[in-house]
Amino acid sequence: ANQASICQSNALDNLARLLRQDSRPTAQAEAAGAIHNLAADNAQCQRLIAKAGALEPLVALLKRKEVPQLREVAAGALWALARDNPELQHAIDQSGASFPSPKELAK
Repeated sequence: ANQASICQSNALDNLARLLRQDSRPTAQAEAAGAIHNLAADNAQCQRLIAKAGALEPLVALLKRKEVPQLREVAAGALWALARDNPELQHAIDQSGASFPSPKELAK
């Protein structure tokens, strides 16, 4: 119930905005973690998160090799968004997202 009420508020727009703030990697990681939690097993939230514009910045975070933890959290958020959601799986695939391997994340 909390997931749905949060997803229906303006919180998703704020989280998507935080994901775009490259000068604040800690805030980006926290936003990606919140998105992961909100998207978990909730198709409605998954759609609303994508509609808020969070996919593109999450994919961009996967490319930030200088901050491995940020890449890991972004990968987890994208996984939660794509889980059991073929529409978002396709959108993420079309974005050219390249998920880092566990070995890459350990570097």
